[in-house]
Amino acid sequence: MSQVKTCGDDDTLSRAHLPHHASHLLLRHSRKRAPAGGYGTTFTVGNRSTLVCGDYSRLTAGCDSWLIAGCTSTLTAGDNSKLIGGNYSTLTAGNVSMLIGGYGSTLTAGPGSMLVWRYWEDNRWRSVTAYVGENGIEPDVAYQLDKNHQPVAAKP
Repeated sequence: MSQVKTCGDDDTLSRAHLPHHASHLLLRHSRKRAPAGGYGTTFTVGNRSTLVCGDYSRLTAGCDSWLIAGCTSTLTAGDNSKLIGGNYSTLTAGNVSMLIGGYGSTLTAGPGSMLVWRYWEDNRWRSVTAYVGENGIEPDVAYQLDKNHQPVAAKP
């Protein structure tokens, strides 16, 4: 059973503050917080938050937030947010947001957002960038890279 831990304004909370079996954190709105969690952590926070977690994490935040997680994670945030997820992650954000996902990631965002996929090829990192509202990239549609590293609508 997961334990829920709550912190208030100006608090910093990490998974280290919880018993070893706890895996779920719920934080109230604060302008000054940077919680960090281990693998498989769940964070749910308010606007203007910064979250950093390991692989297999689930992060949810309000507008103007920064979310960073490892591989196979799920990141969801509001408008004007920045999301960075590892390989095979799912990133969803509101308008005018920036999403960066690793190989095999699915990115979805609102109008004015930037979608970036990174992958390793020929002994170096490569990036593919798409802008919502340009070149057929539609808002609120999930995209992945195809085998030619071109953004295509994700299959359900």
